[in-house]
Amino acid sequence: MPCPTSMRSLLAMGLLACSTLVSAIRIRDDGDDSSSLHWPRCPHVWRGIGEELKHWFIDDEGFCSDLAAQAVRLPFHDCFPSGGCDGSIILSDECTARGENEQLIPICGVLYKISLDYGVGAADLINFAASIANKACPWGPYIPFYIGRKDNSTAADPNQIPPPTLDASDLVQVFQARNFSAIDVVALVGAHSCGANLTFVPFDTTPGEMDSPTYYTQVLTGSAPTILASDKSLALDPSTTDA
Repeated sequence: MPCPTSMRSLLAMGLLACSTLVSAIRIRDDGDDSSSLHWPRCPHVWRGIGEELKHWFIDDEGFCSDLAAQAVRLPFHDCFPSGGCDGSIILSDECTARGENEQLIPICGVLYKISLDYGVGAADLINFAASIANKACPWGPYIPFYIGRKDNSTAADPNQIPPPTLDASDLVQVFQARNFSAIDVVALVGAHSCGANLTFVPFDTTPGEMDSPTYYTQVLTGSAPTILASDKSLALDPSTTDA
């Protein structure tokens, strides 16, 4: 599944000092030769971090783990608020003190420790982990990763993450204010295919896979284990039916 332009922009927001491809690390033995591309000129420390993360993110059965699903979501919660991709979600009390981040507390702790162990920026690490986690999930995309973001330990303003109760028109409007199209929103919400709700009920019957077509099919048919009101509205809205 290709990564929409706005999604790439969200993941790469900040100063771009150099770029590298997560595909330089063989994350999955899925027969995709692109995973063995050469490693471009970026600090070697990221290879070591990537090798550590892939062991956190792939479970014993070869599916992506709960931590991987959290890592996929974490950049959205760090980057979408007005502060942008600044690492504040793990450098301040955002992760532990805000209800919308409750499920992300485990990955916040893991990445905070890794940032200290390897001496890398939290903002860069959050986005690198998301790139690794996306490919750790079967069917997940390779997403280019860029380094050079500035960390900020000041918490972003609260109440900026869209609640799951919004209808499709309101949800799309919130994202359009940040230059996302309706198609981008559908692609981003499709990442729920590897996630779960606040009570850890998965959003579809294959939570260890990044298979948004299965997810949206189950949302439309009502066969998903649990369905967010915003996702149901998005799936049924005429403006997104061709997305």
